[in-house]
Amino acid sequence: MHRSANDSSTHRIREAARQLNVGDRTLRRRMEQLGAFRPDGTTGRRRANPEWIRAGLLVEREEQFTHPHVGPQWYVRVEITTAGLDYLRQQRPHTAA
Repeated sequence: MHRSANDSSTHRIREAARQLNVGDRTLRRRMEQLGAFRPDGTTGRRRANPEWIRAGLLVEREEQFTHPHVGPQWYVRVEITTAGLDYLRQQRPHTAA
């Protein structure tokens, strides 16, 4: 289930980092600094900032897997939309020549 009205092409963080020519940890750190993530009120885990979702920059996808000992487990994966990728490209730190 998505938390976005815009269901265009999305990219996992690792794929987006490759397209931006940065490492995925660098991209996560940059997104954290820009306010793309907020802690979940219940679990404290990192979730997409609702403002970024409404702006069409991020989506959240709920996924499920079956753990061999405890059974079905749910998790939320944050993905970057094409618009979000463009936004992050514009936010790149500029280096002095």
